[in-house]
Amino acid sequence: MMHTHGLQHAGRMNGNTLDEYGEYGDPSDVMGAFAGAGNGLLCPNAPNRYLLGWASTIAENDGDREGSFGNLAAANFTRDSWIMGLTIPAASQSSQSMVVVNIGAANTAVGAARTLYPRYYISYRVRNTTMGAFDSGLPAEQSRRVFIHAYNGTQDLRAPQNFHAKSVLLASGQASFTWTSPFWNASVLLGGGLVVRVERVNDTEAIVALCRQTMLKEAGEACGDGVDNDCDGKPDSEDPDCL
Repeated sequence: MMHTHGLQHAGRMNGNTLDEYGEYGDPSDVMGAFAGAGNGLLCPNAPNRYLLGWASTIAENDGDREGSFGNLAAANFTRDSWIMGLTIPAASQSSQSMVVVNIGAANTAVGAARTLYPRYYISYRVRNTTMGAFDSGLPAEQSRRVFIHAYNGTQDLRAPQNFHAKSVLLASGQASFTWTSPFWNASVLLGGGLVVRVERVNDTEAIVALCRQTMLKEAGEACGDGVDNDCDGKPDSEDPDCL
């Protein structure tokens, strides 16, 4: 039935290819590997909830109804490569429950300069112990995890880029988990790499830090600009690349 709402199957990556379940491998989505849900309710993953209009990005305050605070592009990482302390509510706690990152776009304005780059969706899921409640069908081993998906479609089902666009689960992890994306389109202005670090989690929310890599190894002027360009967590004065 979800196909009639525009959803495609939900896959999961294993290295550089889809896992053994192919395009059905995502255990966090009803359009993926849903067998583990049993008699519980397994809801869609972050990009599919966004596509359906059921959820949006996190807000800074009550006036941020569009969730612009959690919709990030390259411009958000200009002053500092790190964005610390982002609070992502569990999907069962709020409809504003994800962070979307597209560092291949200069900013989020229509017509902004951009380069080909994956759009990443970062969300948090917790298994609900109430029968029939939101995510009561989330497998126990997937609970209290931050999920990172890639999806380059839009909410406009007639848009050409939506044809055959499917969400893909790239990684998930609990507290202290760190994930680093592939390094795409090595331009200082756009693209690069994304680092997601899970600081802590509880029954209702996760705290994450994000960093944009503009280079894989610091060198030259980057060793004195005061920016953690390679997202290794070290200031220039302590970075082995610069010593």
